[in-house]
Amino acid sequence: MNRERPASDNQSLERRIFWIVVGVLGVIAVVLLPLWWGVASAVPIALTAWWVAYQSCWFHRGTPTEPEAASPGSTGDKHAA
Repeated sequence: MNRERPASDNQSLERRIFWIVVGVLGVIAVVLLPLWWGVASAVPIALTAWWVAYQSCWFHRGTPTEPEAASPGSTGDKHAA
């Protein structure tokens, strides 16, 4: 019973991760930095959160349509029969 996950699951997860990272880094900036440095840190915080959520693939769920998931023998394992 292996069901395919729709692409909206990945988008929803990425969106949640993005806002969690923005929130956590934003709170850290507000607590540790003076007001204007905290305001100026908004752009780097947003870029960092964007990279973590959308570009790093740390939170990417594989789907069977991807090449690595579609062919089980493509893992590069030398010992696979």
